[in-house]
Amino acid sequence: MLLLIDLDNTLVDRAAAFASWAQSFAREHSGQGSDEAIADWIIRADRNGYTPRPQLAGAISERLGLPGSQPAIDALVDRLVYEHVELVEPYPGIRDQLARLVDDGHRFVIVSNGPTRQQSLKLRRTGVDHAAAGVVISEQFGVKKPDLRIFAEGLRLGGAAASDAWMVGDDVAADMVGGRAAGLRTAWVEHGRPWPEPWQPTVRAPDVTAALQAIVRLDDAAG
Repeated sequence: MLLLIDLDNTLVDRAAAFASWAQSFAREHSGQGSDEAIADWIIRADRNGYTPRPQLAGAISERLGLPGSQPAIDALVDRLVYEHVELVEPYPGIRDQLARLVDDGHRFVIVSNGPTRQQSLKLRRTGVDHAAAGVVISEQFGVKKPDLRIFAEGLRLGGAAASDAWMVGDDVAADMVGGRAAGLRTAWVEHGRPWPEPWQPTVRAPDVTAALQAIVRLDDAAG
């Protein structure tokens, strides 16, 4: 069995890291209003990383009255891309759980949207790719989820057909819609959110640990 697994908010807690960064950034600019209100606004505007960084930098600069010159925007983009990386942590127990999966004869490939350097730094910091059969990062590969080609590359690296593979992730469009279209079984990491589509993923679980446990149970039952 092959697992294609998302990185941000699936294996590592990108949301918590960015929230911590936003709170620190807001304290730098506390003269512009409530620290908490500024941080909450930045977190909402970030959209879990899906707002383009230049767009978010411009919005932050306008909201806080910061310099709007191109060099100033570029510097803020750099902060948005890299500073939260040093705060990123893997979800508890996930490295050991992945190692056990590999010891039991399964394989996993990390398939992540994002800039190559940023995502590579997260992997280096957290070590969640230690036992991976491969890593596919969208910027390096040239397309991003839900493009079917990125799932095909994950399958190639993992040496499996779609019929023997899963996509595990937290994003409905990128991971679940994309994985389903690629012919994979899907496991959605809920993080307390309701499922928004009329169809259902193969597995729904509150967190990545529960998702992987459910996949193993299904694989054992199909035995």
